[in-house]
Amino acid sequence: MKPPKTRRIRKNLIEFFNNNPLTDVEKSFILGCIKAQNKYPQLTLNQWEIVLSIKGRYKNGKTTSETPT
Repeated sequence: MKPPKTRRIRKNLIEFFNNNPLTDVEKSFILGCIKAQNKYPQLTLNQWEIVLSIKGRYKNGKTTSETPT
């Protein structure tokens, strides 16, 4: 799957985050990024990498803390 050309949290990603039990810190960060999108055309690379890392932790319905090491 090709990464999007613009670093924006789109509707499907918002729905993904709404359907997963994010921590308060993660929720706050995601909401801050969504607000930043209203002011700027896209997220910074650092913001986008953090969004993707949060998404990766909740992919397949499991957090990394639940996955055996």
